[in-house]
Amino acid sequence: MPAEQIKTLASVHKQHALIHITFYHDYDADNRNLNNRIFKEAQNASAQQPPIHCSLFSIHTARNRTLVGRNFDNPPCDTLLVLTRPATGYASFAFTRLPDVGFAKGSDPVTAPFCERSDMLKASFFAADGMNEKGLVAALAAVKPHNNNPSPDKAPCFITLAVRHILDQAATVEEAADIVNSYNVFDMGAETISHHILVADASGGAAVLEHNGTHWQVIRSATPWLVAANSPLFARTEKERQLVCPRYRIAATCLQKGVVTDWHSAMGLLRNIAGPPNPRNMTDWSVIYALSDKTMYLVLNAAFDKVYRIGFPEPTQIADPVAKIEQQACAGRNE
Repeated sequence: MPAEQIKTLASVHKQHALIHITFYHDYDADNRNLNNRIFKEAQNASAQQPPIHCSLFSIHTARNRTLVGRNFDNPPCDTLLVLTRPATGYASFAFTRLPDVGFAKGSDPVTAPFCERSDMLKASFFAADGMNEKGLVAALAAVKPHNNNPSPDKAPCFITLAVRHILDQAATVEEAADIVNSYNVFDMGAETISHHILVADASGGAAVLEHNGTHWQVIRSATPWLVAANSPLFARTEKERQLVCPRYRIAATCLQKGVVTDWHSAMGLLRNIAGPPNPRNMTDWSVIYALSDKTMYLVLNAAFDKVYRIGFPEPTQIADPVAKIEQQACAGRNE
């Protein structure tokens, strides 16, 4: 194993409740190989909607600050924070599920023998959401699978690798849209898409990138806020979007009423729409991205009494818990 990969694996450690890893090697070739393997497997797979119920929102506040909120609702798992510094791209933080890199919930990669950590070299590939040094955020949420009608002129790209490319290469919403449209992005099946992507940048721009069967369209909002959950936004009025999903309705109502003004109130909104934990699904992580100062506020496993502030770009800046978050009383709560 090359020395830089060994250095990457040696960087795995736990600070407070969060496990993180720093990539010191060039991961592009590894990601291409993994992408090709997953694509071959996806050609024989049936597309199914992932059993997750993520919630996303962005808001450009009256104080000229952009915040992005994300609840990652998933079968219970532990969380890995991934720091990358590509030689020809932007440094970024991203979150991924530890089971995707070989560690089931409750297992500890920090104490695992070094030889059992090798799958953690895949962590840069499985980016569910993150923020780069330019203040750009990208985050996934599941939708009903539909055909992506792949183009013969484009290379296949797994959905989480598409997020990785955005974090590595994009500084604006427009650049992010160009990146995903340059690939045949695929998902649980080789010719299907079952996610959309919320993207926001430090200038205040925000959009949901949603595949319409031929290309990724850029869905913006006429308001300073934008919400995405697990239903498509395209060709639906705001009223229809709120009727389809209670989490969407609660978030939209809070944002419209001006309840969210800073990271603290934004986290309160995430608490409102976090799903009640059960053996099949829970809110594994909740994060507020403050794009203006490139700071993240993180809650793990819906423990909203412990919020961790993470500075950029050093993961060693994970601070002690900063506040207890109360629910925002504006439009009910997701039960």
